[in-house]
Amino acid sequence: MSFDDFDIFREALTKDDINTDDATQKPTVVVVDDDKVIRESLKLALGDAFDVVLCSSGDEGVKAINEKVQAVILDVKMEGKDGFDTYAEIKKQFEHLPIIFHSAYQDLKDPYDIINDYKPFGYVTKDGGLSSLVDSLNKAIDYYRTIRGNNVLVESLQQMNSSLENKVQESSRELEDTINQLLHSKKMASIGVLAAGVAHEINNPLGYIKSNLSSLNKYTADMISILEIYESFDPILNRDADTKSLLSRKKSGVEYEYLKCDALDLINETQEGVTRVKKIVQDLRNFSDVDESDLQETDIHMCIDSALRITDIEVKHKADIVKEYGVIPIVRCIPSQINQVIQNMLINASQAIEGKGLITIQTGMTKHEAWIKVIDNGVGIEKENLPHIFDPFFTTKPVGTGTGLGLSLCFRIIERHRGSIQVESEAGNGTTFIIRLPISGPEEQDA
Repeated sequence: MSFDDFDIFREALTKDDINTDDATQKPTVVVVDDDKVIRESLKLALGDAFDVVLCSSGDEGVKAINEKVQAVILDVKMEGKDGFDTYAEIKKQFEHLPIIFHSAYQDLKDPYDIINDYKPFGYVTKDGGLSSLVDSLNKAIDYYRTIRGNNVLVESLQQMNSSLENKVQESSRELEDTINQLLHSKKMASIGVLAAGVAHEINNPLGYIKSNLSSLNKYTADMISILEIYESFDPILNRDADTKSLLSRKKSGVEYEYLKCDALDLINETQEGVTRVKKIVQDLRNFSDVDESDLQETDIHMCIDSALRITDIEVKHKADIVKEYGVIPIVRCIPSQINQVIQNMLINASQAIEGKGLITIQTGMTKHEAWIKVIDNGVGIEKENLPHIFDPFFTTKPVGTGTGLGLSLCFRIIERHRGSIQVESEAGNGTTFIIRLPISGPEEQDA
């Protein structure tokens, strides 16, 4: 076979004949042929327009294939691994890589059978000249780039789809959080109306119970003092045997000495219970915003310092206080209510500490908000309890030591200021409460 037209074709072949992605980047073509003359001739003819990689055997050709290769010119009849086996092995790894069979027609069976059996990208005989080979090669390069472009497009779409799914999931979570916050706020508003009614209904009978107990305590004390005067005359009464016997039996029957001591104790304990109920009612009144106050331009740091002074007796024995104040402008709020929130936070923090601990108070601001953090190194809050800590009457404290209204009251106050209150906690690792207040106050936030 003759390759006299190689030089003519090589001079005519330019980069304009190849659609390269980059004018400086030549397509990589692997030539697999065990005939050195043919290999070198193809290298010489195609070298100006293609980056030609020469391989002398099927095994060498398989090893030469990588992601950069855009087409393969494959001899069919070779020593060792022939073109058919080489074709099959390449296709296992690079399914869409175009492979052109380049063979001597007279040495093979009908080329149509080869095409039907193996479905190569092209079949060119070695005695057919270079034009048909180059034409197949150009089409193979175009095909490869189309497939590669489609793959890039598919990968890009997959990435976009994945990004979109992540955004949808994130938006879904944000929407769910927003819905939960709205439901919680609505629940709190409903509970506030209920609390106002309950507080009003309880407060009236509580008033006369407390007043009556106070009178009863005084009356009982007076009667006991009179009885003590009568007891001073026991020697006279005891002269009469019948009277002495009667008094003795009566005192023994009613456990006179115990009754005299226990009567005042019972009244005092009842008064303490009434006082506690009154405190709960007052918390309910506060929770339902019965007692209104005016918004004022307030120094938040002064509120914190005031709360620290009020809670000093309860807190100082449980924890050291560290103040890390940042820069906060004057905030428009109801100072007495913010003071009450901080007091509750400090008391809760001290009660969560076993032994001697640490409470850190930090402040700072964002563009539109001032924030306060109350951080303790106490026992923390169990994960299952976190969603309920702002619910009225929910408490993890022992029976009789907490009403469960402190945090719900804090939530209500901060909500009324159009702020937010968050908690970060883990059992055994302390708790952080974060209070955020709009600097401009609730009215402008509503607007």
